Amino acid sequence: MQSKSEDIVERYIRARNLTEGTRSEYIETAHKWNTSNGVSPIQDLDKRTGRELLEWVHEHSIENGGKSPGRTTNKACAQLRA
Repeated sequence: MQSKSEDIVERYIRARNLTEGTRSEYIETAHKWNTSNGVSPIQDLDKRTGRELLEWVHEHSIENGGKSPGRTTNKACAQLRA
């Protein structure tokens, strides 16, 4: 069963004409939102919780040996803005 944030992303994706790559990136960001520790539900998103998520994405990328954690964080930020 999908979480609320994944359901929101699915509805957003269906409403837009997005490429397959963009769709998968948005779904991945929703998944990151759900797996990050201590972050509130996506419907309660504000600057503070968004910043916490982006910090978590950056740290998670470093822990997993990501080649460009800054780029990963910037992509997640752009997707949150959408």
